[in-house]
Amino acid sequence: MKSIVYLATVWCLASGVSANETMEIKFDALPKAVQRTVLKIVEKHHIYQIDRISDRRHVMFEIKSSKPVDKNNFFDTDITLAKNGRIIKLKKEVTVFALPFKVMKQITHLYPNIELDKVEATELRFFELTGMVKGQKLKFKILENGEIQELPVDPPKN
Repeated sequence: MKSIVYLATVWCLASGVSANETMEIKFDALPKAVQRTVLKIVEKHHIYQIDRISDRRHVMFEIKSSKPVDKNNFFDTDITLAKNGRIIKLKKEVTVFALPFKVMKQITHLYPNIELDKVEATELRFFELTGMVKGQKLKFKILENGEIQELPVDPPKN
């Protein structure tokens, strides 16, 4: 039940249903659980922006960082976390070599001679739900950012 309430709250925050307040804060103002999670992913000195986003009862944090790769290039990482340190969304710029071979093969098949200039890996936590609505079976995936993706329902077994 707590997950459903939490999920509804995140959906409200993500969709703008409630009045959100965004405030830029310092790293030391983050809850310890959030600090620990962030430091497992990025180095503190690469963080350039931290926002505390809240409505009347719930809080989440957005951390933006940029790690220098060389003199002219940077890899960006954006993390959205709940106040308990749980990752809601992680978006990280990676090299083209991070793509699985099957993915690269498909890309080069669909777009011969492509020159990729940016690759981002995004991780979203989600819940998969099934249920009934007016006798109709329903199956969907809801991401912690509130996005809902309907899934095909398995045909009844005879």
